[in-house]
Amino acid sequence: MQQRPTQTDDMQRELHATLSAMREVGPVYEDHLVESFVQKFSQQIIVQLKDQARPDPGPTAGQRLALAIVSLSLLLAMSIPIIAILGGEGGFGGVSEALIALALLCLTVLGVNYFFNRRH
Repeated sequence: MQQRPTQTDDMQRELHATLSAMREVGPVYEDHLVESFVQKFSQQIIVQLKDQARPDPGPTAGQRLALAIVSLSLLLAMSIPIIAILGGEGGFGGVSEALIALALLCLTVLGVNYFFNRRH
């Protein structure tokens, strides 16, 4: 956690001011001054944590490319037998089942790619 120099300097000045005030007013206001400093310090930490909290950027370009390559390879490898059935003489029932299988394969690959990349 790297702080900007101005934030560190501000907190140092605030601590020195609190300690000086404690010396001047004595133990009567000591608790109030300590609580005030702790509250300011806590607020500073909360601001820094909010600055550091970033949403998940999603998949990197390399991950998206790898998924695209694997998806195309899988689609090609799986569709060759299905296309062979379509081109063969398997009858009308075989052609319709092969078309449904090819459509389901394409929709599955598209769905996986969509859900993987939708965070980007």
